[in-house]
Amino acid sequence: MARRRADTVETKASRQVLAESLNNYWEAFHDVLEAQSVNPTMLAGSLFNELVEHHRQFARSYRGDAEPLEALGRLWTHVAARREDTGDVPLTAREIAHARAQFERIDEALQPRVRLQADAALGTLRA
Repeated sequence: MARRRADTVETKASRQVLAESLNNYWEAFHDVLEAQSVNPTMLAGSLFNELVEHHRQFARSYRGDAEPLEALGRLWTHVAARREDTGDVPLTAREIAHARAQFERIDEALQPRVRLQADAALGTLRA
């Protein structure tokens, strides 16, 4: 019985860490979108780099359907390569839509384990 209780506590803790990591990743994505709404012609490297770092952090703890996470990784690699040629180029509307779709797929995959809800007013995910 003690082992089962320890597993439950560990599972709850890992779910909380995963939820916090996804929330931080989602918030970094929305920071990028907010910055682009103010200045649609550029995206500061620091914001993009923070987004990529949150992707890496989330990837270390995520054990769900790998395809949407891999798709986001490919997207950020593509954007990084494009930014090398053009400097602080922003995300395109197509890239934003693709990223949102991947976040939705990740959220759906996590539903049984980590219930996240979109906060429409803030545009962030909350555990």
